[in-house]
Amino acid sequence: MTSTATLSRLMDEMSRRGDFPAISSTLARIQSLLNDEERTDARLVDAVLGDFALTQKVLRLANSAMYSAFGGAVSTVSKAVYILGTETVGHLAMGLKLIDNLGQAAKSASASRELSKAVIAGVVARRIGGVASGREAEIVTIATLLRSLGRLLVCVYLPQRFAAVQARRPDPDSEEAVSAEVLGMSYSQLACSVCRHWALPRELAMHVAEPLGTEDAHQSWVHSVAGYSLRYVDAVSREAAPAEIEALAARYAEPVGLPAERLRAVSDEAIRIAQVDEAQAAAALAIRPAGAAGADSASAPVPLRTTLQKLAAGLSEVQGMEGALSGPRLRAMTLEVLLEALDANRVLFFQRRPTRKCYELALGMGLDVEPHMRRMQFEEAFSPNVFHIALAQGSAVHLADTTEPNIARRIPAWFAQAFPAAKSLLLLPLGPARQPVGLLCLDWGAAGRAEPLKEEEFRYVERIKALIEKSLG
Repeated sequence: MTSTATLSRLMDEMSRRGDFPAISSTLARIQSLLNDEERTDARLVDAVLGDFALTQKVLRLANSAMYSAFGGAVSTVSKAVYILGTETVGHLAMGLKLIDNLGQAAKSASASRELSKAVIAGVVARRIGGVASGREAEIVTIATLLRSLGRLLVCVYLPQRFAAVQARRPDPDSEEAVSAEVLGMSYSQLACSVCRHWALPRELAMHVAEPLGTEDAHQSWVHSVAGYSLRYVDAVSREAAPAEIEALAARYAEPVGLPAERLRAVSDEAIRIAQVDEAQAAAALAIRPAGAAGADSASAPVPLRTTLQKLAAGLSEVQGMEGALSGPRLRAMTLEVLLEALDANRVLFFQRRPTRKCYELALGMGLDVEPHMRRMQFEEAFSPNVFHIALAQGSAVHLADTTEPNIARRIPAWFAQAFPAAKSLLLLPLGPARQPVGLLCLDWGAAGRAEPLKEEEFRYVERIKALIEKSLG
């Protein structure tokens, strides 16, 4: 089979199944935020929140044994970013997004087994990276997942070709050559081609193949950790003799930067964690880890919480972090709580800027907010629109249907143009009625929100709003 034929068939299969409609944009956006020196935590939080399934997976892993040592239950992405750090959550989200798309496409036992091995290799790499460097754990995790990309794509989408490679019983060191003979291109070459097709950022694409003769010490180290982790999990999964596993540790000890005995111990510990706590290895995916039991319970759906329960939990979490967070971070966390608890399309925080005599969009989360940041504002001087009417009243205003003629004419044109599908609005003035310091605006899409908040729900919203007001001084 030629390389052209392999790529063509792979692309056809991926296109036919439609498994990767947004993967490149999501990965590229998160990578861009990680590279942006002026990034804010809120922008990363919003990037994760824009993908509901990804949000749940990030939170699930943040509460797993792998991260529990960082302290406390994590129910918001904002808290995960604060506790784990922007880099950790960003790389965690990218790894989950990449593997989850493959997990959704994996229909066979073979594909599930290979996915599980890749994910557990990522767990091992993360543990090694944390011990060896103290701060590179997430980078080596996603590098390990990306190093698995070529073989996973062939396993999931071209199972007969994968079986032909496996029939020759290659070991990790010979697999590249064997896959090249069967496919016309090696697994890593195929992965590089797919990365170009997806237009993945160079920072991600560089991890899919082991560099030849690189002079970049850090890149060489990352690939050594990834290479060892994949080989170690392969050896464990086929129950290799202890002598083989010890020889593997000895071979990689120097490039990884850990004594062979320590490397072996750290790897064994990571495997035990993965087997005990399914959540941090594969619970985010609908797959059963190789040689582990209990995947059914790990991937079981989490019971849905009511709006009141979500508001209560969110308020408790924000209050618990109040003394530790700066004003902007606290406001980002409260906005996330409101967005998620009330199932809104977006939440916007307009802050009064007295020197400029306007209310400016200072923070926002949800659907299509990013393009309007730092560009959306309205004048402080009164105008008979719903925003100023709410500010003048000094109390919450719920608009069930903004398409009604008597309401539609009160919606500012700039808002209607930016968010034309916003059918229902909840406006919450911040500060005293005669001296407002800001305004919160939540909106819902075409389905709208016909009913206002229940009295008990609104009491929680008021308490959350009070925390924002307090953060503004």
